[in-house]
Amino acid sequence: MTFFNYAPGSEGEPEAFMVSQRFWLYWAVSVPLTGATMGLWYLWMRLYPVKAIGSS
Repeated sequence: MTFFNYAPGSEGEPEAFMVSQRFWLYWAVSVPLTGATMGLWYLWMRLYPVKAIGSS
């Protein structure tokens, strides 16, 4: 299954570019995963702050 379908034009026919009806799945998966990744990064940085080089 692909989200995009492109067909180049031929002899008088125009190009065709179509987007799948299930394209919403991309946003339904990518937005929550991005939010979860950023949230975990934030928590990690709060629990384990970066220390300067040479400090103990």
